[in-house]
Amino acid sequence: MRVAVADGRLDPVEFDERLGATLAARTIDAPAPLTADLIAMPSNDSALTVPLAGTPGEPAAAPCRPPRKIEHCR
Repeated sequence: MRVAVADGRLDPVEFDERLGATLAARTIDAPAPLTADLIAMPSNDSALTVPLAGTPGEPAAAPCRPPRKIEHCR
């Protein structure tokens, strides 16, 4: 939401209202409607800034490592 204020898509008063509602949320789904209307905008580094709304992305894949051999001291 801070990016939306910086871009001029939210005014500071509306940001404060949405932030207050987000901080008062009791479930993880409650903030989604507060950011659903904030469309994704490209940032300065050409990456896409996506609001925290809608379905969550895929979880990050765990690194693939072979099992370690554990040697015991005697």
